[in-house]
Amino acid sequence: MKYRKLRIAWSIAWGIACLLLIALWGESYRYRYTLVGKANSQMLTIDTLGGRYRLMHCASAHSAWNELMGDDTFVFRCREYHETSGLVDEWQQARLALGFGWGRDVISETIYIPQWFTLLISALFAVVPWIKWSRRFSLRTLLIAMTLVAVGLGAIVYVLRS
Repeated sequence: MKYRKLRIAWSIAWGIACLLLIALWGESYRYRYTLVGKANSQMLTIDTLGGRYRLMHCASAHSAWNELMGDDTFVFRCREYHETSGLVDEWQQARLALGFGWGRDVISETIYIPQWFTLLISALFAVVPWIKWSRRFSLRTLLIAMTLVAVGLGAIVYVLRS
């Protein structure tokens, strides 16, 4: 078996990432974690709250965040306790389908991603090196791949129209 130790190390690293994401998922129902970065007048904020990530991009840095950040490029605010009714209700107003959503207002664009999705992706990365791939494809493989692509495109259209 070629590259076995590399596969083991890869799977262990992604397994640890899965465990950390599970811990963050549980913590997000009680605490809010925020990472803010700015460059010139652009600002990117990543929050966790209520089992979801919120990625927010602002074209012009907001004055309240400028006071918080000062001259820093990145700020990480850890374990900010939140009232369950206020912030979670604000996040519930976004258009959501399976936990995914987006929003746009005058100064920002926001994307909501469920934390189970990132957990699923990291688990997939841990398992993929152990799958025995063939260099030949059958008709069944082609049909399965086409079905998965169609389901993915259908989910995107469903999210965009709802």
